[in-house]
Amino acid sequence: MPRNGSLWNKGLNGRLSRRRLLTGATALAAGAGAYALAGCGGGDEETAGTPGASPQAEGTPKKGGQRELSYFSGWNIDPQLDFNMGAMVSFRVYSHMFYERMDTGETVLLAARSLEQPDEVTYVFTLRDDMHFQDTPDIASTYPGLAGRLVTSEDVKYAIERQRTVAGAPARDYALNRLDRVEVPDQLTVRIVNKGPFSWTLSSLSLGSPLCAPIIAHEVVEKAGDLKTVAVGSGPFLLDYANQTQGVRFVRNPGYFVPDEPFIDSERWRIVNDPETGEAAFRSGEIDTYVADNRPRADSLKDLPGTFQVLDADLRWAMFGVNTRKPPFNDARVVEALHYAIDRDAMILSLEGGRSGDDPQEYGRWCSGLPWGLEFYSLSQEELRGLYPPLDLQKARDLLSAAGHDSVDVSLKHINIGKHPQLAQMIATQLREVGINARLEPLDTPTFISKVPLQFDFEMNSRYQVNATSPEQPLRIYLTTGGQGLGSEWGLTDTDIDAAFEDVARTFPLAERREKVQEMQRLIIRKNVPVINLYAPFLYTQYYDFIKDNQAGTGQAVYFNYRLWLDK
Repeated sequence: MPRNGSLWNKGLNGRLSRRRLLTGATALAAGAGAYALAGCGGGDEETAGTPGASPQAEGTPKKGGQRELSYFSGWNIDPQLDFNMGAMVSFRVYSHMFYERMDTGETVLLAARSLEQPDEVTYVFTLRDDMHFQDTPDIASTYPGLAGRLVTSEDVKYAIERQRTVAGAPARDYALNRLDRVEVPDQLTVRIVNKGPFSWTLSSLSLGSPLCAPIIAHEVVEKAGDLKTVAVGSGPFLLDYANQTQGVRFVRNPGYFVPDEPFIDSERWRIVNDPETGEAAFRSGEIDTYVADNRPRADSLKDLPGTFQVLDADLRWAMFGVNTRKPPFNDARVVEALHYAIDRDAMILSLEGGRSGDDPQEYGRWCSGLPWGLEFYSLSQEELRGLYPPLDLQKARDLLSAAGHDSVDVSLKHINIGKHPQLAQMIATQLREVGINARLEPLDTPTFISKVPLQFDFEMNSRYQVNATSPEQPLRIYLTTGGQGLGSEWGLTDTDIDAAFEDVARTFPLAERREKVQEMQRLIIRKNVPVINLYAPFLYTQYYDFIKDNQAGTGQAVYFNYRLWLDK
């Protein structure tokens, strides 16, 4: 449902040029053939294949059955704090007022029946009158008065204002610095007033999903102290269990306010700590969905009988950065040397399974301040290759020498799961060529988050950044205030970049905002900031054919699709 008022005359509908192609036994039978690689940003190509849905979705949906998936990340299930497990729980256990589709820019209402914006700072939501918190004997005995209680505007207000007090909450900067007040004129109306115009108000780091819009019951927080291990909401699923032994399991909420949803009875996420184990589990049918970690592994699966594969742009991207509060990175010449020492194409081929002589763009794409999966806003590959400093090892050595260093020894902290260790090793290998010796320090995910983006306890760190669901999310990491309003992780203070972000934040027409986002990316590259963006991979997801009406590749729509069904 579009927002009222002329402020939201988008000018451009925001549709991405991303192509998707179903591959594998089903797709080949339909004549789909080989991979179609995604566009490079800013185009308006038509979508190939069958975007947004699994094949053969016709017929009467069947209810029942259990999805089987795999997972390997941390165990904090707070829906406002954790981008991994917390986000997974958020989409299933909690209701959300709305979400914004990344491929169309459309605001899709869920728990809210209407949304109006009478002026540049005010947003008025009207809630559904048929939403109730989940009702089970265990909930009734643990939280007296909560089970079956009507969800009201006070619950929404509590959830939004809670972000001001949760240390490390991704939306804390918005709640502290952008939000003026939350008013509740009646039990179904929420009136949000900002301190000034802010065009990202509905994005994923402000009021949007997944981390910022879940509707939370104060009774649960008051009883448990936090939401790191408990989850009670008004969403389509109940949390059955979540632990490091069994994994995570959700069961259908019979009291969900959309009577026919979800179609499936349950969903189980098993613990899988390496891609080989995940692939074996998929081949044996223990899990019904598998994300390959590189193209060769994806190619080995695409002809597996009874399955299909979706190729899409990944919204993560590889990066590393340095702490300019600490020597030697407090010298701009040392930071600049990093930009001349990195071979992005070699990195793509090595980490994504390519071979010498292959075209790197068939395995991954360069990216700027945004992953190229946000194609409506991202810069083209051609432009990026012209903007970035060229690979020049001698220039990197000269810059180090001018700063008084023949060589430097630093620590490189990284996450110890998935492809993070390989990324860190590749960065260390390339930097060693110019005399920068990086000592690898692997950390588990909670420790990494605590030490690096929250405490700034690092010299250098690398990671695959979490999925970016809007440009605001990745652009924030270049601000003086940092991504969470705690200060810059990198010690970066640049008034030009800060001003560019504020200019974007005051721009509501989408076409104009797009131009300013692209100019901000160019500015970040020209500045040789202490964050080196590397590349974004492709996303290869393999499904069994019995999964029907799966909204693959449509941004957040995939997470709010409760009409997926199993034909078995």
